[in-house]
Amino acid sequence: MTSNFVKRVAKPALAAALAAGVVSGLAACGSSNATDSSAGGAPVDSSAIGDTAKAAVAAVEGPITSWPTRTKIDGVPDLKGKSIVYVEINGAISSIQQFGVGLTEAMKALGATVTVCDAKSNPTQAADCITKAVDSGAAGIVASSISYNMAPSAIDAATKAGVPVLIAGGGVSSARPADKTLAYYDTGSRLVGVWDLLNDIALQNHGADSSVLWVYNTDNELNKISAQTAIADYKKACPDCGITPISFTTANLSQLPAAISAALVAHPDVNTVIVPVDAFVTQAQQGIQGAGGSSKPDIVSMSGSLAGLQLVKSGVLKADVGYPLIYEGWVYGNALLELMSGKSVDSLANPPLRVFDSSNIGSLKLDQASSTSGVWYGDESYKQAFLTAWGVK
Repeated sequence: MTSNFVKRVAKPALAAALAAGVVSGLAACGSSNATDSSAGGAPVDSSAIGDTAKAAVAAVEGPITSWPTRTKIDGVPDLKGKSIVYVEINGAISSIQQFGVGLTEAMKALGATVTVCDAKSNPTQAADCITKAVDSGAAGIVASSISYNMAPSAIDAATKAGVPVLIAGGGVSSARPADKTLAYYDTGSRLVGVWDLLNDIALQNHGADSSVLWVYNTDNELNKISAQTAIADYKKACPDCGITPISFTTANLSQLPAAISAALVAHPDVNTVIVPVDAFVTQAQQGIQGAGGSSKPDIVSMSGSLAGLQLVKSGVLKADVGYPLIYEGWVYGNALLELMSGKSVDSLANPPLRVFDSSNIGSLKLDQASSTSGVWYGDESYKQAFLTAWGVK
């Protein structure tokens, strides 16, 4: 990638995802006009491109040794015996589930419980979850990867009833600015950072010969804009490299394998398939198999779920860019407390990140306990930092 991105990812606290905005659905796939293979620009040195990208990836292959500092929050409310409702965009997404686990841990430290409601990627269900949260007397609502436009009436009703709502990873809506009862934990710039790192992995492996099938989701504007920015970054990093973008939505996920097959048949030079979240690697595999051909492109993805890391170990995934999911749940809790305390929500532009590939996967214990503990990323000292910031001894 560009030297600018190398500088960004080499910081102790690195760009991560989130989260989130991870689900989407098939907008324009399965035909020749659904893809846009691009190349052109000044000649580039293949080895230089590969070396630059390799440096960016190497900077985040080790365990996290420095967690972001936390700012003290004055006026943290007494949540003992209170309930927080976590509305997840889709409970089938492992990363979304783990955010909820982290949030539950964080709120338990304050004496609160967390109830989970699965929106199943359905606007009606999302609205119903929010309405039920208000009716149940919830002290706060965290909507994970759910945009304001997905359930505007329900969100407005909740805030009017005095229930603070944190929209985490769903993008910021111009239709409803943040106020004392509504806040956005915005992950847009971090999604671009993570997806730029997927670009780096492709360029590390193939240099100026890289040809990428870039699969992205369009269930919300945050995902769409972030992916399109990362695609533009790839073109800047390697003007002569091939790139074929296709988009999908969760509602049409069953069509994604056929769309990938069609794109690979039309562009047989593709040597890397970038998948936005490792939960969708199965669809990518099916698409590659359906395309036939003697060469099989690498698959790279993000999220760092247990299933994803198992795919890295088996060789199905070339690399999985992960962020500490439990940590992100604590960040959600911190953001909710900032909202409830009348503070501006810190969207934490450079949270921690780690790349999992053949260089480090063999040293990890891949089981559910390790996934939940966050041991893959480093120690748990961040938890005490949060508790100190909240005034918990």
